[in-house]
Parts: sequence; C-alpha cells; structure tokens
Amino acid sequence: MITDTIKEPTLKEHIDRVGIEFYSRWKKVMLQDVVSKLGDGLHGTPEYDLNGEYYFINGNNLIDGKIVIKENTQRVTENEYLRYKKELNDRTILLGINGTIGNVALYNGEKCILGKSACYFNVIDSVSKDYIKYVIIDKTFQSYIENFANGSTIMNVSLKVIREYAFSLPPIKEQNSIASILNSLDEKIDLLHRQNKTLEQLAETLFRQWFVEEAEESWEEKSLYDVIELIGGGTPKTEVAEYWDGNIQWLSCGDIASNHKSFLMSSEKAITDIGLQNSSTRLLPKFSMAITARGTVGKYCLLSEPMAFSQSNYGIKPKYEGCYFFTYLLVAHV
Repeated sequence: MITDTIKEPTLKEHIDRVGIEFYSRWKKVMLQDVVSKLGDGLHGTPEYDLNGEYYFINGNNLIDGKIVIKENTQRVTENEYLRYKKELNDRTILLGINGTIGNVALYNGEKCILGKSACYFNVIDSVSKDYIKYVIIDKTFQSYIENFANGSTIMNVSLKVIREYAFSLPPIKEQNSIASILNSLDEKIDLLHRQNKTLEQLAETLFRQWFVEEAEESWEEKSLYDVIELIGGGTPKTEVAEYWDGNIQWLSCGDIASNHKSFLMSSEKAITDIGLQNSSTRLLPKFSMAITARGTVGKYCLLSEPMAFSQSNYGIKPKYEGCYFFTYLLVAHV
C-alpha cells in the first residue's frame, strides 16, 4: 500500500507564502484617495515687498524634504498672504510640478504662499503622512510624473496626473513601521552628510594653510591650466536607441549641480559602449572632476567611478599622476 507523505515547505516557499499573505493585505489606491485636499499655488504674481514677513515659495524652494528660503526668494505682506493663502497644515506635503519637477518638502508652519510650480496635498488622518512622503520620493512615482510631464520649454505635470497615481497602501501599522525605518535611515544619511561637510571644511583649511599661507618662496608659481587637463564632453544621438540605457553613467548639468562639492554616485541617464564610441563624449576616470559650463555654471563634483558627460560640462583631470584630491582642493580654493 502506497501512502502519501506530507512534504514540509522549504524556507523559500515559506517566505514566499508569508510574503503573499502580507502583501495581500495591501490595497491599491490612488493618491486622491488618501488626501483631503490637493491643489497648486498662485497662477500669477503677487505684490512683492522686501519687508514682508511671508515668502513666495515655488518648486525650487523644496529641497531634501524641507522648504528652503534662498537669497532671491521674494517676500510678500500679510495682506497678500491672506489673499492667496492655501489650506496648509501639519498634514501637508509639497511637490514641485512646474519647471523643477519632483522636489518634495513637508510643510512645518513656514510663513509662505505658494506659486504655481508648487503643488500641495493634505494627507488624511487615517494614513501616515511620512509613508506618503516616501511614496512620492520613490523612483516609481518620480518616473511616473516625468513620463506624463509636458511642455515645450518648461515641463509641467497636471494635478489630474498626480491625483490618479496608483500605489499599494499597507495597513496603518505597516505604514508607520516602514516610515519609521526610512526616517531612521534618512537621519543617518543626514548625519553622514554633515560629517562629510565638516571633514571637507577641515581639508580645505589645511590645504589653504599648507599650500597658500605657508607656501615657500622657492616654490614655482603656475596657473591652474598648467596643472589640470580640461576636457570637453558630448551627447550621443538621442534618436539612436542602441546608444542609450547602457552601463556607462552619462552626466548632465543637473546631475552635477545636485551633487555640488561631493561624490557623484550615479546619473539620471546612461549610455552604451557604442554610444561612447560614436559621439564626442569622453570617459573620465574615477576620482576625476566634472564641472558645469552652462545653466548653473561652476558647480563641480568628484566621480565615484568612470563616467561620461555632456557638452554642457567640462571634465577635469590632473596632469600630475594620482593628484586627484589635490586637484579637487585646488579647484575649490580658486
């Protein structure tokens, strides 16, 4: 007599089953389902006042999850604020939707009114605001709004597109757990950035002391161009598909500007070996520098791996072997 034996599930099968059960409790929603209000700012220009207490905020003021007031940020009076204010509160998330697309910030009671390039939405109480923040920071959402953006010169994303973004929403307990973990990682990243900034300032101070203030009279004086090689870039033809989406990072001005005075780890676009060979772009070695030459001019960074770059930038290599970090500090000093 043959009897059936019960086969114990493998570890992988058990994990897969638990995963299916876990994710089955996540429901599919659209962004409009989890917000009480979604709108954009003023489609026009308020009356500015240099002595005003309120700031006119646009998408370019939304940086790394915070509203950042810049030197050129315009001010308005309380009367203008009362005329154009929106329903912003401690459940509000801000998103850049015109020109500067995809920037995200949490509203923390700042005295401001919004321009049309800033969208706002108020997350309902039953949903974690931090979880929704990470939903819209995620590359899936960022790619979604980039694909639906339109405009001949200034790209714009409609409120309809944002409202209809669909994603998976776990129960509130999982939302809070996920957001807590990601917040913890963000705090550690922020700490490392601040530590790096301190170390960079120390390095610049030592460089100035050793090679400028205490420079010996016997040292030979040269120009910057005597010790660096300035290299032009290029762009493979965008209509040739086989030139793109390869494994060679290709830098635009935006990639460099957003990583100013730091290591650049990756770029928005990549090219293939064929694209590199059939264009005027050049491949810079690891630890070289790239600097912007158009748009936001003069932003620079170090490369964490060999990368190519557009004609709107220059590559910088030392003429003396191995002097990459010295070259970086020299450029930073001048």
